[in-house]
Amino acid sequence: MIPLLTLPFIGRATVSALILSMALVSVGLAGPIAGASEIGTYYDWAYVQVREDTTEDDWTRYDLEAGDTLVQPFVSTVSGRAVSFGWTSFGAATTTVSITDASNTPAPGQVLGSETVVASADPDGYAISNSADFYDENVALAEDEQYVWSLTVQEGATSVYLIPPEHPDLAPDAQILVAGTDTWVTPRGNAAWAAGILVESHDSDLPLIDPVLFPAEPDGENGWYVSPVEVGFRCTDRTSWITDCLGFGDGVLHASTLVSATATDAAGNTAELWPFEVKVDLDNPELYPTSDPQLFNKAGWAQGPVMVFWICADEESGIQDCPEQILVSEWTELSATATDMAGNEATFRPEIQIDGLSPDVWIPRLTAGESFTTRPALKCKADDPGEHASGVSTCIVNWTKLRPHRFRVAAVATDIADNKARTAYRITIDPDR
Repeated sequence: MIPLLTLPFIGRATVSALILSMALVSVGLAGPIAGASEIGTYYDWAYVQVREDTTEDDWTRYDLEAGDTLVQPFVSTVSGRAVSFGWTSFGAATTTVSITDASNTPAPGQVLGSETVVASADPDGYAISNSADFYDENVALAEDEQYVWSLTVQEGATSVYLIPPEHPDLAPDAQILVAGTDTWVTPRGNAAWAAGILVESHDSDLPLIDPVLFPAEPDGENGWYVSPVEVGFRCTDRTSWITDCLGFGDGVLHASTLVSATATDAAGNTAELWPFEVKVDLDNPELYPTSDPQLFNKAGWAQGPVMVFWICADEESGIQDCPEQILVSEWTELSATATDMAGNEATFRPEIQIDGLSPDVWIPRLTAGESFTTRPALKCKADDPGEHASGVSTCIVNWTKLRPHRFRVAAVATDIADNKARTAYRITIDPDR
């Protein structure tokens, strides 16, 4: 069954006829479309007749009680198999609305359809829009033929407003029911009475599906987005209208995603937008240096030239540029940048710590060949000069007895890069001297 359409209180005016021919404009395909195309039947709205006036004096109010009947003739300007009528009233009443054939053929006076409508009263005293729909009764109207719309009050009382027949030459005013919606477009005024008809039409065209992305174009390189992208779909149809537009994988994307969509029009034709990938890479690539670990001690210092290699990785878009290897011969702060296919960059500034020089070491206030009567207290002193020297790690004094009363004293220093330095002194210790 076609969904019930309730006509709103939509306009004042004269007898006019307007057949709606709704053409939805395509915005173009943005991807391959697959689907089933066959001549499908759909039902589009057209106006049979609109009555309207320009002054309140042209309104006619009919106060109806139980048993009263209001009759309104009209001419059908189109052929169709289903009819919906709307009117505006005040008061709660149960009414029977009928459509009767008033033409010469096929059977004058035949009741083509009849519906019972229960109208309620607005608590604030405003007019109520009513409709009677004959979708299930297969009511058929012929173009340019005469028919009669009648309303009979069964219970209660109501007041109905219509435009009287003595105002047939008022200026026409277009009243259009937009296809596929419940919206009546009224350029001006308020219609007091209108009749709508469903016209059988055919549609063999596939729906059109356009992806809608924001930002519209990738903001990275090589077709990649480097910020979140919102994906939706716009579905249109050349002949009828869209009844279903369903996207898969759409929304706000933070990673590469396969998206697709399907669309169905009013005639049942379906189309599918084949899956395509929206490429999104929000992360910078990974970048870090590496070298032969045997060249470095536990403190991270090397004593000689080092070949530095770069490790680059990117799980999403892949690496576009990775720094080349470099031979480093002294302490250096390197700077290197890696770029992924999306244009994201990572920069690494490592310190390559190289110290190939030994520290300076000595024993203060001691000279070679010096003699003592007792063993002196000696201290080791060291210095590791240079702007980027590693610094002294240890400094000790070693004693070696050479022969009675003769000793070798050595100051031994090691820097953080494990470079060693040694200074030796020969001294005499003779308590009988």
